[in-house]
Amino acid sequence: MLLNTLCAHTCNSFPKNLFYFLKHGLIVQRLLGKKPNCSGHAHVSTKPSSVDWIKQGRTIHQNLNDNRSSNNSVCPQPLIRSFHRETVINGQEDDGSGGRQTSAEGLTLHNLTHRSLVCVEGPDSVNFLQGLLTNDVNLLGSDRPVQYSMMLNAQGRVLYDLILYLKDSKIFIECDAQVRDEFIKTIKKYKIRKKVEINKVDGEWMLQAVVTSSLKGNSASPTWNESVFCVTDPRVKDFGWRLIHHSSCDKVCAERIEEKDVSLYNERRYIWGISEGISDLPPGECLPLESNLTLFNGVSFDKGCYIGQELTARTQHTGVTRKRLMPLVFERVPSGLQPGCIIVRADGKNVGKYRSSFGIHGIGLIRIAEIKGELSVHSSDGDILKLTTHVPNWWPK
Repeated sequence: MLLNTLCAHTCNSFPKNLFYFLKHGLIVQRLLGKKPNCSGHAHVSTKPSSVDWIKQGRTIHQNLNDNRSSNNSVCPQPLIRSFHRETVINGQEDDGSGGRQTSAEGLTLHNLTHRSLVCVEGPDSVNFLQGLLTNDVNLLGSDRPVQYSMMLNAQGRVLYDLILYLKDSKIFIECDAQVRDEFIKTIKKYKIRKKVEINKVDGEWMLQAVVTSSLKGNSASPTWNESVFCVTDPRVKDFGWRLIHHSSCDKVCAERIEEKDVSLYNERRYIWGISEGISDLPPGECLPLESNLTLFNGVSFDKGCYIGQELTARTQHTGVTRKRLMPLVFERVPSGLQPGCIIVRADGKNVGKYRSSFGIHGIGLIRIAEIKGELSVHSSDGDILKLTTHVPNWWPK
């Protein structure tokens, strides 16, 4: 009755095919045993007002025109879903794939063989790590199961870059595989009488990453297997996801994700300007703020004391960080470059140091004020390589 009255009073204001979609959307919801909810919020009354129907109609009419202009065709299915976003086929919700197995476009899966997992468990685990790492370990919880952090030496230089995961009351710590044993040995020095157990778990647990090929960030999250512990990357959330699961798990998600070598993962990291491991962060040589620790949400300035805190806090409160790790793009694939090679401007002025690269993409420590224009670096065999750098789009504006 309401729909017929609306048609009679507004037929001169809206196209006739609009009411087809209104009727169709109403019928679909009635068949599903649901009451129409035009506002998208909780029902306040059992009867939608004519004003709500008209507003929804205008929205659909605009969508209809947009579809015509972009596709030159009209598909009623998305418009029906503007009234009810679930379509049931044979008792199952339709995901738009028509029952076919879908693929996660632009995503790739990588086994992080260059990274290792260390498990810290016991009643004193949080307090133990709180005095060693730059981030506030007390913030780990069900609503924040992952965080980035660093361990510094007494002089405030970076020893290890770490990612912490809270799973089943255990804290898994991701570190560079080349320094895993050294990391365990170092933190055990501070164990004293604390009730904690520290073990390497690489054989039992597998660490993987799913990353996007787009610099615009993640698409919709895949449907992860229930046995997979999955979190967004704590450094740059749009870069992708970190996965931890038992080594016996053979399928991480419902969608098909192409598995690629870890070298492609590293290249994409460099495209984004994300540092990781001892090749990008030589132990004992790097300052944490120049290594983008604050941009990676990896430090707390009000948690209290930890090793190397004094220099880090003093540098932060001066408000000046003149150099940072930034992405490099070479004119061709570099050869003969050693970590620490000097990067210069056209006039020969020193603007930074090369750290590492894969393909034509790399990372280096650059003076922020000197990033414009063409730069160059001299390789060990006397070759001169031209390169450029830029501010990553995920940096705060």
